[in-house]
Amino acid sequence: MLVRRCTTRAFKKLGAKPQAVSVLHTDDNLGEWYVDAIDCLDDGDLMLACMHTESLFRAHVPCP
Repeated sequence: MLVRRCTTRAFKKLGAKPQAVSVLHTDDNLGEWYVDAIDCLDDGDLMLACMHTESLFRAHVPCP
């Protein structure tokens, strides 16, 4: 299972509401990621900054 932990700002930008979910374990390959919204790149279009909790690998993902 891929776990994405979004900030409140990311939830607001995506138009979703935060909800608590209990996770027993995650997939060893995908793991857990932290997600935050970035609006200062790409002329104000929404981008998501994703960071893996263990490797600290970062990826910028365009949001539809």
